[in-house]
Amino acid sequence: MRSWCHPVPLAAALSLLPGCFLFHGFGDPPSAGPDAGPDLPPIADAGSRPPPPRVDAGPATPPPTACTTLDMTIACTDTGNGAVPVGVPYDLPIALGGPEDCFCGEQIDCEARIVGPHQIALDSFLCIPPLLCDGCFPFVAGSCRLPPLEEGTWHALVNGRDAFDLRVTDASPVVGPVDACVTLPGDASPCDPLWIPQPELVDQICLPAIAPPGTPIHVAVTDFCLHCGDEIGSCEVVRTANDVRIVPTSLPPSCDIDCIVECSQFESTCVIPPLEPGAYTVHVDGLPGTLPLRIEEGSGPGPATSCLSIPED
Repeated sequence: MRSWCHPVPLAAALSLLPGCFLFHGFGDPPSAGPDAGPDLPPIADAGSRPPPPRVDAGPATPPPTACTTLDMTIACTDTGNGAVPVGVPYDLPIALGGPEDCFCGEQIDCEARIVGPHQIALDSFLCIPPLLCDGCFPFVAGSCRLPPLEEGTWHALVNGRDAFDLRVTDASPVVGPVDACVTLPGDASPCDPLWIPQPELVDQICLPAIAPPGTPIHVAVTDFCLHCGDEIGSCEVVRTANDVRIVPTSLPPSCDIDCIVECSQFESTCVIPPLEPGAYTVHVDGLPGTLPLRIEEGSGPGPATSCLSIPED
């Protein structure tokens, strides 16, 4: 088992060199402060980049003994600059699970391989060792050893399907630390979506007002009108010092769909990286306002008790 993030001191101000996210960010990170939500940069053209050329990842890595193939739930950084380092092997922190799950003794395993220009395939597994355990933990944490990667943006497949984009850079933030988590897309429909992530303007987020340190924090996301045919994409959460920015996305369909209704309500999850004790400000692209979040020793992972919603007309 690995710890989620190396402990680093929180900074009082926010400033970041452009393009220093582990995951392909949408626009520049906002400045911290109580008005960070309404003053976000435009995101309308964020998903306009072309999808990567499709590459056959080849046969999947067979599961190790006593393991089954299972998608990781989240992948996070622990580098302090929100990126994968250039040209060296890197243990990418990963996990699976959620607040309602119960694990005890299981381990997560992962194999990574380069499958094309700036494309990498990750095969993840849940392994159950022969032991007795009477505990109950919501996450299984581990890591995925990435091979040395050249600088730039890389597209990651997880167990054969599109999962997220990541950045490889040694650029340092002016002020930090910076950490990021990406929550993988949900199960795909029979019509596989195109990997052209578009920022999705959601209607509500809810999260615990208080959470323990060192544990991923689930954020419940509600979209009252996800367009017919679109699917929930990956969700990127970037923490810069005491500021937490949430960027939900959607994916367009790859085939024609007979729509009965124009849009439908969807629930999804974004995950905030494990945090050190302190006070944080949370905001989501497209929603005005912010939510406070306190990280305290001895607090349990409680239910979502604080919500931010789009104002009613």
